[in-house]
Amino acid sequence: MRKLQEGTIIYHHTGNTKATVIKYIPPDITIELSEKIAGKNFLTLPISHMGEWLFFDESDKFELIEHLAMREEYFQYCNKKIIETRKKILNVKKKPVHCENKAKDLLVTSIVKEEKNRYQTKKPALLQKTIKSDGTTSKVNVADISHLFRSNPGRTSNYEKLSNEELQRIKEVVEKRKIPFLVHFTRIENLASILDYGLVPVKRQKEMNIDSIRNDEIRIDERLDCTSISVGYPNYKLFYSFRNQKYPGSRWVIIFIKKDLLYNNDNYAYFCKTNAARVCSGRNDLSLLRNSNSLENMFCESIVYNDDYSSREITREKLDIPDFYPTDPQAEILIGNIIKVENIAWIGFQNSIDRKYFCEELGKEFLSKFDLRESPGLFEARSDYRFWRKDV
Repeated sequence: MRKLQEGTIIYHHTGNTKATVIKYIPPDITIELSEKIAGKNFLTLPISHMGEWLFFDESDKFELIEHLAMREEYFQYCNKKIIETRKKILNVKKKPVHCENKAKDLLVTSIVKEEKNRYQTKKPALLQKTIKSDGTTSKVNVADISHLFRSNPGRTSNYEKLSNEELQRIKEVVEKRKIPFLVHFTRIENLASILDYGLVPVKRQKEMNIDSIRNDEIRIDERLDCTSISVGYPNYKLFYSFRNQKYPGSRWVIIFIKKDLLYNNDNYAYFCKTNAARVCSGRNDLSLLRNSNSLENMFCESIVYNDDYSSREITREKLDIPDFYPTDPQAEILIGNIIKVENIAWIGFQNSIDRKYFCEELGKEFLSKFDLRESPGLFEARSDYRFWRKDV
């Protein structure tokens, strides 16, 4: 987590002026400006200006206050607006304690408004794709791939649809928990294909001649007919290991998916209270994971956590997390069938560099069709990360 110290580069709200911290003696800092503000080269300001008048990144000036309030690097400096906004988001009545040393030790992230205004966009241009079926080759309109779900025997798409009553109960859980969105992370190289075809499970990608970079070559959950998604926040442990250990130097994006995907019968969902590999591996009957009870169970009051050192119970109350965070940060939902393009709400990039790279090199045609944002907060660990460390 970033902290102020002598030599730190920050940005002043006025003109997004770059500045260097030359003296840091709480509760004040003195900064040297790259360009004069009000005729001054140096300013001494309270550290509580962080998040309102001073920012770690140029782009943070344009972030919503709701985003900054959930980022510990700003919360630790106790700006009044940030404290009040965070209290509203988390519905926490207790007064936050000042300071750097007592603030929670982690960068949480962007929480957006629960309901994004539904935007209107033109559908992607119809594309032609060669698909091999029964030894023959034919061209089809891949913008309409519903026929792939219907007439081929042996497909996992022949799932039992849920009753309207059960779908309503699932919807009630979503509303009760105020789930704002679902998320899926992937390599930036896969994004153009996703914006053309939707999120296509690995098993279907071969059938549709779609090339992709796979994150996990060994799917222990054995569900190649499904796409793994998370509720409200990515599986930060897995996300970190992919980005920094398995594929260092790679670029990633987060796909934000509309929550109503969970209560319609176009797709089917398996609700896993922890990592799907633990829940699904070697298990044939997953029907018990397809109801409202299994969804609610993702937000259980306590969970037994096993690591290399011990087995311990972790309670939701101690985690102090929003209602829509699953108790276990590795909890996930496996979604069967293709998640259609129209279910994608927006795309989150880690920074402006990655967004610019995609727009200029890979996806110029998507600029006017999709909401492409910078969402750096969701590339960090979840706020309760310290409870899940192995050395606790």
